[in-house]
Amino acid sequence: MSTPLEEFFAQYPNFDYHSASPATSEFRRLSRSQKWGGQHNEEREAAHSEFRTALVRQFNHLYGTDANDLEAWKYICEMVRIDPIPKTVSAAKKAMRDTHVNLIDLIGAPNGGDMEIFASEKELSEYTRETRRFFPKEALEAGNLLKSLRRQIFRPRGRS
Repeated sequence: MSTPLEEFFAQYPNFDYHSASPATSEFRRLSRSQKWGGQHNEEREAAHSEFRTALVRQFNHLYGTDANDLEAWKYICEMVRIDPIPKTVSAAKKAMRDTHVNLIDLIGAPNGGDMEIFASEKELSEYTRETRRFFPKEALEAGNLLKSLRRQIFRPRGRS
């Protein structure tokens, strides 16, 4: 069974998708391989829209959509190396509120991708803007679990 990101990249049979690499980096590599050029290329924009949907579906596939699912929270806590793993949903939510991780990196974690934990939302914001690893802000298919993990990248809390 293939994942939503694998299905997206499979539409381009001449492209060799590396699942352990950050998905946004792979999309930029795909754009170069397809010679789509700048952001105002219609084909690139259509593919980017599909890619953003695939990102949300990938999160849902890996972690679920229910913000009240303790097993989903435990798995996320395990991926971000929270120890000990919280025993309740409220404890897991609190632990994750105090943990700042890029959602693109979180998607790649089960495939062995690198994931850095940041001390603050401001540090996460700087990293996300520098690496351009943005997760779709508005997505129809985003469940409450995903929505509860989002951070303010352009207006981070605790900024100076």
